[in-house]
Amino acid sequence: MRLELNKCRILFSLLAFIIFESTFAQTVVTGHVYEDDSGKEPIPMATIWIKGTKIGCISDSLGYYSLVINSVMDTARSISLFYSYVNHEVRQISFSPKAKRFWTMDVALKAIPSCNYPESQNLPKKK
Repeated sequence: MRLELNKCRILFSLLAFIIFESTFAQTVVTGHVYEDDSGKEPIPMATIWIKGTKIGCISDSLGYYSLVINSVMDTARSISLFYSYVNHEVRQISFSPKAKRFWTMDVALKAIPSCNYPESQNLPKKK
């Protein structure tokens, strides 16, 4: 009788641990955002966000970032991260948070060529 009670306690403890672990599990994405053309020149203040949410972060002065995704988002089959910066193309990377808990994603953003219009363009003249 006592042995069965100990088995039930162990089984209950194991079950509680598994439920607790899956409830409070988080996925962490870290990485580096840099210029595509410059040989890993960091991009400070780049914006990283999860598609369809208000969850995101900004890269630091050296282009590094860290984003914690809570357990509610962990249930998704796939999560899409968007990376953007002024005058650079927006980049999208998708991954499955169920595959592993810690991800490292180094992302290169390509600069968009600037548009320099000549002053002689047909614009309305000031009066």
